[in-house]
Order: sequence, then C-alpha cells, then structure tokens
Amino acid sequence: KRLPTVRELAIQIHVNPNTVARSYRELERKGFIETFIGRGTFVKGKQNTDKAEIDTLIENLIKTARENGISISEIIKKIEERGGDV
Repeated sequence: KRLPTVRELAIQIHVNPNTVARSYRELERKGFIETFIGRGTFVKGKQNTDKAEIDTLIENLIKTARENGISISEIIKKIEERGGDV
C-alpha cells in the first residue's frame, strides 16, 4: 500500500513535516516501509514484529503527539478512521 507523502501526512495530522520524515526514516530503517524515488513510499509485506518493537513505535507516536498538542483520543479516532480496527 502506498503511503501519503511527507507533506500530505504532515497536513493531515497537523504535525511538522520533519517529524513525519523522521518517522518514515525510522520505519524504513526497521524494515516496515520502503521508498522508491519517483514512485513513493510503500508498506512492505507482513513483518514478524515483536511486541517490544510495536511498544516502542506506540511510545514514539504518543510522545510526538503530546509534543504537538494532539490528544490520545484524537490519535485513536485517526486510527479508527483509517481502518485500524484490527
């Protein structure tokens, strides 16, 4: 699945584009996404992610949201809007 550009996502979730870019780099470093110049950024196939990695990603999301004045309920709403009812 293709992800929004850094600028698009920053506008959608009301955060600084640098925050999104750092997040994308971290996700790519951890093997969750891959970027192709001229084509975009895509989610990689299923990963065998352990609980500790997921917990770290969630903690980073919460920290970044707090730094940007976004409440936990807003995060949950955005996840649900994007089909996050796994």
